[in-house]
Amino acid sequence: MQIQQCPTTQTVSILSSGSHILFLEQLPYSFYVGSETIVLGTLIDYASELGLPHPHTYSWITPISISIGYIAGIILIPKYLSQTKALQICSFVALFGTLLVLFTPGCL
Repeated sequence: MQIQQCPTTQTVSILSSGSHILFLEQLPYSFYVGSETIVLGTLIDYASELGLPHPHTYSWITPISISIGYIAGIILIPKYLSQTKALQICSFVALFGTLLVLFTPGCL
């Protein structure tokens, strides 16, 4: 009589040995969701701090921009645009937007 090893035992051992890889794969998503939550949560406060009239009216800009970015990524990557080039473009746009916020007066 031969004793065969249960296939689920092998699966469990494979999953437990690679759990640190799974953690490292999920870590960037946690940072991304956190940063997106901060942006959406502080938008009205930021508009108030700049002295913009009716700050609650600016709350639609960020979610619409995020949705447009998601849809553009789905359509453009990888058929028309590589991930590397998309990251470079988005980083440049973010840097440009940050510089505009820092160096333009709040009354514009």
